[in-house]
Amino acid sequence: DGQLRSPMGGASWSGKIDLADKRPSYDLHAAVNDFDLEQIGQSNKALNGKLNLRGTVTGSGINFADMNAHADVQVLPSSVASIAVNQGNFNLSLNGNKVRIARAELSTADSTLSAAGEVGLDAEMNGSFDYRARIGDVAPWLALVSRKGSGSMDIAGRAQGNLSDLQTRGNVRLTAL
Repeated sequence: DGQLRSPMGGASWSGKIDLADKRPSYDLHAAVNDFDLEQIGQSNKALNGKLNLRGTVTGSGINFADMNAHADVQVLPSSVASIAVNQGNFNLSLNGNKVRIARAELSTADSTLSAAGEVGLDAEMNGSFDYRARIGDVAPWLALVSRKGSGSMDIAGRAQGNLSDLQTRGNVRLTAL
C-alpha cells in the first residue's frame, strides 16, 4: 500500500503479490490523480494535460505464454492538450498468448472511440477485433500531431491477424474535411 503526492500529481496503490507459488499471482489496485502530462514530455514537444484514472490488475503468471490476467481501467475526467476526456473504460484480459478486449471505450464531448475483440501476441496466434471512431470535430485531434484542419469523421471496421501481421477492412465517412 502506498501514496505519492508531488508537483506532477498524485497516486495511490494497494495490492498483494504472491511469489510463493511456481506461478506468481497478483491483485493490484491503483489510482492516478491530476498527473501532469507536461512533466513527462520532451521540453520542446511537451503535451499539456492532466490524467486521472483508476484500475485493477488481477491474475497469475509473469510471461505472456502462461499468463492469465485481467485488467480493468477507468479513465476519469482528464485532458490531453485541448481535448477534454469525459470518461473511458478498458476491460482487457490476457490468456493463452491472446489479449481479449471485452471493452475499450473513450469519450469526449464530441467523440467516441471504441474497440472489442481479441488479438494474438505471437505470429502463430490470430484474432480479430471491431473498432469505431466517431469524431465530431477533428481539429483538436489533428492538433495532437501538430496539424490543422476541421470537419468530422466516422471510422468503423474490423482488424484481423496478430501484432506482426494485422490487416483491416472498414469504412470511413468524412464530412466537410
